[in-house]
This record gives sequence, C-alpha cells and structure tokens, in this order.
Amino acid sequence: MATSHMLFSGALTIGIPLVLAIGQVVAWRRRPRRDDWRRPYEPPPHKPKPLPDCLIPRPLPRSLVPGPRIRMLEDA
Repeated sequence: MATSHMLFSGALTIGIPLVLAIGQVVAWRRRPRRDDWRRPYEPPPHKPKPLPDCLIPRPLPRSLVPGPRIRMLEDA
C-alpha cells in the first residue's frame, strides 16, 4: 500500500509537470507554417472609444480655487 502511494504521489508531483514541459519544448521546436513568417502581424484596426464625461478633466471655477494663504501671527 505504501509503495503504490509513493509511486502515484511521485507520478503526480514529477510526472505531470515533466510531461507539460516536454510538450512546450516540442511546441517551440515546430517550424512555423510557410505563410506565417512572410506575413507580419497586423492588429485589427479599431477606433478608441471616447472617455465618458465623468472622466474628462474640467477646469475648476475661480471661486473654488484656493488662493494664497495669509499667515496671521497671534500673540503668545
């Protein structure tokens, strides 16, 4: 029972990642199709959506913009 547990645990721990890694190496080594290397990738043209009104920065009115502070000194 312990031997089969060790075998299955090792197969899951080491075997599956090893199979995935070998699959990636095989995928990297495949030659590209004849058409793939001649035609450069061009993303599909799309127009960016305009920003909603709540995200467009608007200047604040002069009454809300704080002016320079005047320091008032008080007697101690």
